[in-house]
Amino acid sequence: MDLTNSNPITYFDVDEDWNIIVADFADIYTTRLFETNNDDMEYAEFISLVYGLLAKEKSTLGNIVRIRSTPSTEYSELSNAEKDLWLEWRQKHPECVQHTRKLTLKDLYGDEE
Repeated sequence: MDLTNSNPITYFDVDEDWNIIVADFADIYTTRLFETNNDDMEYAEFISLVYGLLAKEKSTLGNIVRIRSTPSTEYSELSNAEKDLWLEWRQKHPECVQHTRKLTLKDLYGDEE
């Protein structure tokens, strides 16, 4: 995932993506956040581990952030399910919109007849 031209923090939200983060911690780090005493992990360590998930190819959060951060110029390369994720995030978070022209439904979904 190449986030060199964007800030990854704009493509995930700890509250909104909490269930994905919990699942990835269990899968990738074998850490069960609900079984961990809240005092066991400093917030800075938690955030560092969340950022680590962004770099993991197996990480669900990393994959979702990759989709959300896809530039509009590469939108057509996404699957229909990925397009739905991309569009949903952009509608909820207009600050992430990176396209230089207004996209039409044809741009988003192609010619579906």
